[in-house]
Amino acid sequence: MKETLTTRPPAVALAALLMLLGCSSPDRTIDTASLGPATAILVYDNGHIVSERAVAPGSDEDRAVRAWLRSHPDGWRSDRTTYAPQRYVKGPRFTLNFQRDRCILNYQPARNGRWIQVSRPLRRDEAVPSIFTKPR
Repeated sequence: MKETLTTRPPAVALAALLMLLGCSSPDRTIDTASLGPATAILVYDNGHIVSERAVAPGSDEDRAVRAWLRSHPDGWRSDRTTYAPQRYVKGPRFTLNFQRDRCILNYQPARNGRWIQVSRPLRRDEAVPSIFTKPR
């Protein structure tokens, strides 16, 4: 019995390729200066808040968060995964969730616009803002 090889129509192959390419999002550069001030810092343990405090605009904590964001505008990728909060910073138009090896940023690029979630890996030697360990 002779086997016959069949080829897929080019449209099917092209659709499969486009679907694969769509799963890998390119790096994004975020206009971190437009995100505004940090307003709260929360630390979670097993899904429960163990520490929460307000952040005053222009405070050392606000400046530390803004400096971290300014130094990390690149390398963000679209991310649809849901993450449990750990070390969490909130602002009117953003949230930052620092995990052991990843930082997740949810932000609203325009007022009254839709929110976007991106993440970037954190290297072991990469410092995160010291705001989580030093009460102010």
